[in-house]
Amino acid sequence: MIRRAVLSLCLSVFVVITASQAADTVSVKLPTYTKTQLKNGMTLLLMEQHEVPIVSFNIIVKTGSVADAQGKEGLASLTAELLRKSTRTRTSEQVSSDLDFIGAEFAMNANTDFTTGSAEFLKKDLRQGMDLLVDIFLNPVFPQDEVSK
Repeated sequence: MIRRAVLSLCLSVFVVITASQAADTVSVKLPTYTKTQLKNGMTLLLMEQHEVPIVSFNIIVKTGSVADAQGKEGLASLTAELLRKSTRTRTSEQVSSDLDFIGAEFAMNANTDFTTGSAEFLKKDLRQGMDLLVDIFLNPVFPQDEVSK
């Protein structure tokens, strides 16, 4: 029994030492980025990698489920989920179809303290992808049948 405990301890120490040595040898160099503050208070960080033909967005909003009003718990999560459902100009099926047509990915997720989002599409589809994202964020519709689910 003691021998097994000592062996387990030695193996654990070996794994930790090996992992820390591996972590020391990994070097990641991110491209330079520019930071811009918009008039509405939004901060944009732009990191360009011209060798990759992909446009990728990551969004962080400084509010999450902690801001849900009493009696309306889950509102942040519901809002994040329903953003993909409909806009004033597109039905849920059209939003999905338009995303699929350009091979785009779009997701939103409400956490406790913040809400995150991501979108990705090919550079050649920049105009269509941006038109779609602008429509999703500026013209959301929250259909009652989707809210009731």
